[in-house]
Amino acid sequence: MNVSSEAHRSERGQVLVIVAVGLVAMIAMLGLIVDGGYAWGKQRDTQNGTDASAEAGAVVLAERLAGVTKTDADVWTSVQATAVANGLPDSGPAVTPGTDCSGGAPATKIGVCGYYTDIDGTMISGAAAVGAGSIPSGASGVAAFGRTRFDTFLMQIVGFNTVPITVDATAVAGYVEEACPASSGCAVLPVTFPVSIVTCDGSGDAVLEANSYTKNTATPYVIPLCKNNAGNVGWLDWTSPYGGKSELADSIENPNNPGIPVPTWLQVAETGNVNSAPVEDALRTWDGAVVLIPQFDGTCKVAPTGTGLGGCSDPGGSGSNQWYHLPQFAAFQFCGGTPNWCTGYEFGSYVNGTNKAVCDTGNGATSCLVGRFIDFITNTTVTSNVGANSNTGLVGVQLID
Repeated sequence: MNVSSEAHRSERGQVLVIVAVGLVAMIAMLGLIVDGGYAWGKQRDTQNGTDASAEAGAVVLAERLAGVTKTDADVWTSVQATAVANGLPDSGPAVTPGTDCSGGAPATKIGVCGYYTDIDGTMISGAAAVGAGSIPSGASGVAAFGRTRFDTFLMQIVGFNTVPITVDATAVAGYVEEACPASSGCAVLPVTFPVSIVTCDGSGDAVLEANSYTKNTATPYVIPLCKNNAGNVGWLDWTSPYGGKSELADSIENPNNPGIPVPTWLQVAETGNVNSAPVEDALRTWDGAVVLIPQFDGTCKVAPTGTGLGGCSDPGGSGSNQWYHLPQFAAFQFCGGTPNWCTGYEFGSYVNGTNKAVCDTGNGATSCLVGRFIDFITNTTVTSNVGANSNTGLVGVQLID
């Protein structure tokens, strides 16, 4: 009887051990699901923040390429401000490529750090970490290393108290690849259309519709030039203060635009109907050709700060006291030329103010531009030849890794 009793107690002990081990295994499996799912989400958030930080640094390099004076400190400030805004606290600039932000174990540091790269993402030989000195002469991009960690919920029961997240991203800045071949006369013209379709109301003011322009339409768009209120077609000035219609005509016929980072704000020279024979003549030299046209999605009465829409403290504006926010470019083909792809339109430009018969599509317009959209450039691809201006002079930023 005593032997039997001891055997039963031994069996009960074995069952308790099996149950305990089974519970641990079940909790571990549940923890893998719960903590694994959370880790995936944190990894995605960290990657997004690191991508944004690399792009923020490359934007500063793009501004420098476009002629704006920028320093290494400007790059690092932009990288870190974006990291903090995305939940990755400041961790200091020092970095050894291939390691974490401080050269120590990834689990001990949180934040984003980076170094300069050339156009293909390869580290520039001898380049200091971002924030540690001057911008290297060959710098074309910024690589950012994102590091964060989180405490586990259930995996602690099997000894995994924290999970490190380690990601990286590289963004480069350079001149944008051509949206149309140089042989076709591709150029950036100092005129901007709204992203949304524009028409005029009964009093001649511009009205934006809910729909946007579409590509490669068989029937050309008739883009009216209304009065000079915000939202209307605008004529950009590359060299403020503005120089009037003669300078505008010269910039159209002989494109002289600087490097243009996207997005950006630019002041206008004129808005609406310029009523100018020289401007019309200059525009008609591009009949039938494909050109690049900046497109805007907001206007401002005063000089904005930064490059985003949020940099405007007083939206609106009129006349030359107005800035346009340019988030993208359009490859636009004017009517006219030989052969003329348009039916019913001899030219691509009617800006003398005496063309109601052509431009009035029920909106009272007396001037207009006529053509179709070939493509829209939003996510730019930059060329490997970053040191030399392209035919367009367009500067862009591209996330490559």
